[in-house]
Amino acid sequence: MSKSKERQLKIKDLIMEIWEESQHLYGAPKITAKLRKMGIQISERTVGKYMKELKIRAKYCKPFTVTTRDSNFE
Repeated sequence: MSKSKERQLKIKDLIMEIWEESQHLYGAPKITAKLRKMGIQISERTVGKYMKELKIRAKYCKPFTVTTRDSNFE
């Protein structure tokens, strides 16, 4: 196996590990940041490509929005 293929497999394992740790919340930007902290030089686009190959996606959490307000409060 070539060195680049070995590196690719290692990175894919790390991506899967980080994604599992985040309870499937992290996407490519956060995973890239974690990998860079570990000393691995990689682009966000490459992480996204690997995630697509692994068929994993970040879970979208809709932010909480106040839809009703108490009329006496204002």
